[in-house]
Amino acid sequence: MLGVRNLSRQGMFRLGGTLADRIGYMPMILTGCTLRTGAFALLAFAGTLPALIIASAATGFAGALFNPAVRAYLAQGAGQRRVEAFAAFNVFYQAGILLGPLAGLALPFRAVCAVSAGAFGVLALVQARALPARRPEPTR
Repeated sequence: MLGVRNLSRQGMFRLGGTLADRIGYMPMILTGCTLRTGAFALLAFAGTLPALIIASAATGFAGALFNPAVRAYLAQGAGQRRVEAFAAFNVFYQAGILLGPLAGLALPFRAVCAVSAGAFGVLALVQARALPARRPEPTR
């Protein structure tokens, strides 16, 4: 399952970045968060191997949609404080990488997936209301 997720995420980063440049950062961030919400919900309730494979692939694809958009959005909005912004971003990103598996060890798998679905759902709603829309800067 982890291989399916990683393949769909890493294999689709170019598509996610291209869509973010063409459509805009905010739509891709919201699409990725919404897709990840549904994918984690499916993981929480999936009872068959095909459903688990689809949900795993969807979590990876969702990351491929929002991760390049988040990084581009941050780079564009940080201005002169780009280094500090990415340093803070990476602190939280790495904390999630550390704490996520620890939570997975402490809680049942379905509970972790349900909590993750809820967290991404709330994140999508908050960002839809609070995140200013930014268009990619035109290239020459």
